[in-house]
Amino acid sequence: MAHRSEVLTVDEKDLPIELTASFPIQPNSEIEFLEESGRSHVHSVGNQSGFCHLSLRVYPNFAAQADCVITKSPTFDAAAFGQGDAAGIRFQPFFIKKKGVKPPDLRGKGLFARGLHYGGLVTPSNVLLSGECDDCEKSFLFSSFHAGFSEVQYFYSSSGLYTVIVNGVEAGKPEDIERKLPSAPDMTKYSYLNPFRCPHCKAAYIDFEKYPEIRAGEYYGNHFPETKLQRF
Repeated sequence: MAHRSEVLTVDEKDLPIELTASFPIQPNSEIEFLEESGRSHVHSVGNQSGFCHLSLRVYPNFAAQADCVITKSPTFDAAAFGQGDAAGIRFQPFFIKKKGVKPPDLRGKGLFARGLHYGGLVTPSNVLLSGECDDCEKSFLFSSFHAGFSEVQYFYSSSGLYTVIVNGVEAGKPEDIERKLPSAPDMTKYSYLNPFRCPHCKAAYIDFEKYPEIRAGEYYGNHFPETKLQRF
């Protein structure tokens, strides 16, 4: 749903299916996805405005993937998105029906496991991600950057508010870099295994402290649009 108007409805007998819809949005508009149980997944579009071109794919196991492109035109323009002249939002996947389905336990896991990045495909820089906290269940927008291609290492602050990037070629091992880093703007410490945190309740969203084995494979660094990406 968007602006309290229903724009897409999924019928179980039609699965698998892709549904699309276009509708106007304003800054801070919300898009709501409803499970069969009535549980709601609400995502804000942040400061985006114009026309939202939404795509929802639902698979036979009831897993749902949704994303949108936001343009100034009521007609979807794939070329504008490809040229970086339009923004996209990729929403965290969910299950529209859980009866007879055992969803994987993704608490604290990374973005590949959550379906927000895909192995072998580079997420364009003009795509924002919208995650859902495992604790407070609120959604939040964030940006990703590919730390492998850009040959940088990234570190999160212990507060979860800041991300710093360091030239990985010059700096050496992550543990060596960590000791040289200054404090974050809020005076908290950067660390290689600090989690990426929910900005609302500060719970660990990508929990590298609990799952240190996934850290090397999470080669996308993340930061919040409202906080400046730090560099060292």
